[in-house]
Amino acid sequence: MKEETVTQGDSRPLYGKPWKNEFVAQSFGKADEKRNNILKSGKVQVKVKRRGDGTFVVKTRELETNTPTKKSKTSKSKKKGE
Repeated sequence: MKEETVTQGDSRPLYGKPWKNEFVAQSFGKADEKRNNILKSGKVQVKVKRRGDGTFVVKTRELETNTPTKKSKTSKSKKKGE
């Protein structure tokens, strides 16, 4: 039986581009207003997160427009018995 070794550190992979903090507000209404103003540009994704201290932060990141290119697999046929 094979044992798995666990390495220390974060085993969760990161997906997509990282978020940047754009604005910090004391109320959700102000943060939502800022979010809607940023969304009008249509070039970024925007979200509002509530922090532990009760403030709200508006986070943005660029839209991912480039799609990853697919790599063609080279298949080598192997014949049995030869």
